[in-house]
Amino acid sequence: RQRATGPRATYSATPLDEIDIAGLSASRFLLRETRLLPYRDAEGHVNLHLCRQSWAQLGASAGSYTRSVEEKLGRWLRHAERWARLETEKRDSKGCSSMSAPPRRRSR
Repeated sequence: RQRATGPRATYSATPLDEIDIAGLSASRFLLRETRLLPYRDAEGHVNLHLCRQSWAQLGASAGSYTRSVEEKLGRWLRHAERWARLETEKRDSKGCSSMSAPPRRRSR
């Protein structure tokens, strides 16, 4: 399988209460036309918490979305979770408390 050669995704852990979902552009939603399943923040970063929220919404609406939508959101969520785990490991290896807040944004 070939790797994508386009720009690398960037990730964020901005809390949901700091994201104006109604103000997000359509491109920040997995289903742009209907503005459903937000997964990117206003800056275009794949947001861990938006992915988690959309995954929960998808699960609560079983059968309402196509398999390709489920797979795509699942991939973004896995990537965001991996990014968050690596960021935590980096902080911990530098002697920071694991209880400290996650970084707001990080480019890969």
